[in-house]
Amino acid sequence: QIKRFQSANDSQKESILRGMLTAKHTRTVIALIRAEPNAELRQRWRSRLLANSGFVVRQLLAHGELEEAEQLLEIGAGSATGMRNLAAYHLHRGTLDAEIARLRTSLAKEQEPELQQRLVFCLRAQGDRDAAFEVAAKGTSARLWKQAAVEAGRWEEISKRTLLGAEDGA
Repeated sequence: QIKRFQSANDSQKESILRGMLTAKHTRTVIALIRAEPNAELRQRWRSRLLANSGFVVRQLLAHGELEEAEQLLEIGAGSATGMRNLAAYHLHRGTLDAEIARLRTSLAKEQEPELQQRLVFCLRAQGDRDAAFEVAAKGTSARLWKQAAVEAGRWEEISKRTLLGAEDGA
């Protein structure tokens, strides 16, 4: 099916991906989506895959296919819900400390907003509200900063930011 996929047009590719998901070839589908050079198609297929991800992840976890479940959760980690689900997965698996360390190492090399946000979600899942707030304060998401500030009880900082008009609709 991979050779068929590689030579297919866009609509045929979509049909092949659906068939592969139905046949539970999740790992291959994820690899094909990641390898797609057309960003628009990649995003569309990712969205369609994620629309069914709750069901697919539950099935993968129930069958002990943890690597595939994690890969699917990684793809979905571009949204707040996806980041929360990935953090919960790591908490459940006992890999949250390792994921936090990996994210910190990555952020030490390059400040990527998405990685900062993922780290905030992981720190929140760990229960380290102060650390989550500190990371959120360095990020670009006012909404995430405010959520982390509320959870950490940083009311004075929230009021200062609000009074100074530094809030952008969070």
